Amino acid sequence: MKAVPLAVRILLAALLAGVGSTFAQSSAKLATGLAAVRVPEGFKVELAAGPDLAPYAMFAALDDRGRLFLAESSGKNIRGLAMSQTPECRI
Repeated sequence: MKAVPLAVRILLAALLAGVGSTFAQSSAKLATGLAAVRVPEGFKVELAAGPDLAPYAMFAALDDRGRLFLAESSGKNIRGLAMSQTPECRI
């Protein structure tokens, strides 16, 4: 009987583990939105800017005073010169 190479055994184990976790996730109802975010006790999660305010939100950052800055895209897939001629993105 020919031995199976170690790399093949590792790959097979990884694939089987992935399939198992996929079935486990699909059988349980997964939380979505704010309910999916878990924080330590004493903290709370609040919606600061929903899709009605920033439909194409890309990045967010807090400054040293705790203010939230949100960078938004226009939702269009344009590049370089065309984007600079018609800037629609905002912060």
